[in-house]
Amino acid sequence: MQHSINITAALSERATKQPTREAMVLPGRRLSYAQLDELVWLAAGSFYARGVRRGQVVAIGLRDDLLIALATLGLARLGATVARLASSSTPSQLQAQFRQVSLDFIVGQDIPPAGEVATLAFAEDDLTQTGIHRPPSAPATGPVFLLFGSGSTGDVKVLPVDAAIILARCRIGEKEPLYQADARVLMLSGLQFAVPMIRMLVLLHNGGTLILTNQQCPNLVSYCCESQPTLIQGAAMHFERILDALDLTQERSFESLRAARVGSSTVSQELRERIRRHIAPAVSVSYAANECGVISELLDDGSVELAPGSVGRPIEGVEVEIVSAQGLRLGPGEIGQIRVKTPCLISGYYKDPQATQARFRDGWFDTGDLGSLTAGGELIFHGRADSMMIYNGINIYPAEIENCLRLLEDVRDIQVFPFAHKVHQQVPACALTLKSGSLLTRDEIERFARKQLGFKSPQRVFIIKFIPRSPAGKLNRTEFMQLLQAEMQERSAENTTAHQKTKI
Repeated sequence: MQHSINITAALSERATKQPTREAMVLPGRRLSYAQLDELVWLAAGSFYARGVRRGQVVAIGLRDDLLIALATLGLARLGATVARLASSSTPSQLQAQFRQVSLDFIVGQDIPPAGEVATLAFAEDDLTQTGIHRPPSAPATGPVFLLFGSGSTGDVKVLPVDAAIILARCRIGEKEPLYQADARVLMLSGLQFAVPMIRMLVLLHNGGTLILTNQQCPNLVSYCCESQPTLIQGAAMHFERILDALDLTQERSFESLRAARVGSSTVSQELRERIRRHIAPAVSVSYAANECGVISELLDDGSVELAPGSVGRPIEGVEVEIVSAQGLRLGPGEIGQIRVKTPCLISGYYKDPQATQARFRDGWFDTGDLGSLTAGGELIFHGRADSMMIYNGINIYPAEIENCLRLLEDVRDIQVFPFAHKVHQQVPACALTLKSGSLLTRDEIERFARKQLGFKSPQRVFIIKFIPRSPAGKLNRTEFMQLLQAEMQERSAENTTAHQKTKI
């Protein structure tokens, strides 16, 4: 296709050449490329009539997937910049994000107002009444998106993604076998997240069909059968929910599916096997970063044995190196920091030269993750660099412990983290959630870990009701630590009571 600096040009071209082709499916609704393009024009006209112009920065405060798609594409068609705020932010966090960018408008009323910034109502029923039919379409003068990090670490960064970067990701997407023109992709995470939005642009560029749940789907299994996806994409927790709803005495329930893509870098072999047995014949595990898009991908159909922690080989057009803390390139099997070079890489963080200098060097991006490469070029993920523990002078990687404990059938979710120790400085600890009805005890988990991991086994094990994660699967560290503190206080109270009874 012919490319334009305006990222919505591909949609209009598809609408002209293949007007009846299905572009988007939502519960109770289907839109062709022509219908979607017309709605995007109406959205653009509505914004233009109310003063939005090329180069202005607009935040979207909507939760409905279709409205998010229409607002985003409509603003992009005008050449405006869309500020995609971090998901699940508190009001104070949102205000901090507002201060990081100079907002001109907010669309929708699902986020609090930002001082004097005007808020624009946005509903599909109003589009034909509030705008002009064909406003002037313009190339963007700045970023198409300003993406905010999740804020799980307390260090929120803003990522400027311009049209050239988006088109580079679309061109790489042209070679993805699971995203071709006949692809029907069911996205389990909503479009308020950056990754699903970028993947939507790749899919529409290729002429495929995007299927969304719009957070209104009471029976996901039935919806999967009705919408006939060829690929389901989501986080590990999404697939656990589907598996919980299935009759596991039967084989795969979805005849149309070619694969399931799990957007997480730590997906256990046990979960992959259950997905292959009951959901799709192959599992795609992708390793990605918002700064550069997809880095590597693994397509596991069960035909070959894979290394624990493998996230596949780098995709075409992406270079990956493993380097030491001093920036020296490491050889096969050596664990170090993962850095990448790709045409899909942003140039740096928005108005943050210090953070840019720390992570972007000579065309390379430091992901902040630990990994190693096999002799055959397979990337092995070992966890976040800031989560690595040094126990008595020996490096311990959370991913190694997580992969081991996921072998326990009753473990639903797990998070390994460093625990402060007076003598050893850091010891490994883990929090787990168990499947409904499980009788697995903490003592049994600890014995299994000691047998499998020896001195690397977790010195503290916490069984909690849930591990707080975003719909994209990212850990909410603040809420996680609050849960752990509550668990430790409860355990301390139990120990005190038991000690008092012993004395009596």
